[in-house]
Amino acid sequence: MPRGDAINFGVSQLMRSDETARPAGIEYVGLPGISEECQNAVLRLLQFGDRVTRVRILSSSNHHCLLLTVNVGDLIAVKSGFGSGYVGEGSRTFPYVLQVLKAHGAEIEELRVAPDVIERVDNSSLTAGDLRAFDRAKPVRPIRWHDYVFEEHWQLKKNGTLWGEFPPVIPFAVIDSRIADLALILGWAR
Repeated sequence: MPRGDAINFGVSQLMRSDETARPAGIEYVGLPGISEECQNAVLRLLQFGDRVTRVRILSSSNHHCLLLTVNVGDLIAVKSGFGSGYVGEGSRTFPYVLQVLKAHGAEIEELRVAPDVIERVDNSSLTAGDLRAFDRAKPVRPIRWHDYVFEEHWQLKKNGTLWGEFPPVIPFAVIDSRIADLALILGWAR
């Protein structure tokens, strides 16, 4: 093999491995370990009118992140403010968020991931290789995300009151210009 071909082959190999480490270039929301911030991040997306079509729960032990497919295929990662298997805020907000996303028509599946993947989500540093690995991964079977949802959240959905935790929002687009200053004050007063 001529020397030039060997160099080109080496560069090609480097490019391929470098591509795997390339940043994923997606949006990140929420704060690691802070359940309310992660829940509110998801609710803001839905409140603003984004359509979440797919939810991939990234689970490592009892820590969970979400990878949301939004609108025309954009990806948004929600950091690890969600938990399961213990009594606490993370275990309370996680099933609520799943039930709200399901009620909005999202397909939900769960993937088991290594703890370092959760850490990369929390550090806003997923790679293109991570995204490819998620696409190739087999979802958890049997489906178990239903087990995370508490009976009270199923009842809230059934009763039509699931959206009670959504923050009240002032629709600024319909506010008359003569009272816009008052609407701004009320919006900040929450």
